[in-house]
Amino acid sequence: MKTANWICRLLMLVTISVSAGSPSYILNESNQLVPQLWHQNNLPYKWHLNERGYSPLEFSVVEQELQRAFLAWQTLPDSNVTFEYQGITQQSGEGAGSQLSTNIDGVNVVSFVNNEFNFPESVLAICSISTFNKEIMITENNYDLNGDGEGDIPVGLYPAGTIFNADIFLMGPNLFLQNCSIIQRCTKLATVLVCNTALLSTV
Repeated sequence: MKTANWICRLLMLVTISVSAGSPSYILNESNQLVPQLWHQNNLPYKWHLNERGYSPLEFSVVEQELQRAFLAWQTLPDSNVTFEYQGITQQSGEGAGSQLSTNIDGVNVVSFVNNEFNFPESVLAICSISTFNKEIMITENNYDLNGDGEGDIPVGLYPAGTIFNADIFLMGPNLFLQNCSIIQRCTKLATVLVCNTALLSTV
């Protein structure tokens, strides 16, 4: 199951005390509500930055600010998610599909290139997540999502609601204002990421 979380600009200019939050919920195959969570076996959240970056800024600046934002996210007092930057990718969030799900490429992409969603004016970012809607056993027969011969999900039993793929699409013009300092930009990015509570929760 693939869902999208919309993050709006309403929170961006307000100074608040931020916590890691609680998960969102989906219906499993038995029509019961279950939380959408990252499983500890599938951490850290390994993310790639789309190679096109955000053209008005130097690529290295975008990399640095995103890494600072993820660091701010994982150091929240009640956050139990960790992140690991994997470098640049050509992927923009649309995979060729696998036996687990269509359009899943095994790569968690952070991208300013968006071919999947239309951004309303108030939206700063969208996180597109894929979850299992039933309990599933991941083995060496189904753990390769992108056909490269390497496992993208650790072998193990995962409950319904487990997140196994997440792409974050950012609206650059609303995040990187020319009159913002590096710290202000990073703070805005961190706030955007923190607002996605599903990614901050684990089994």
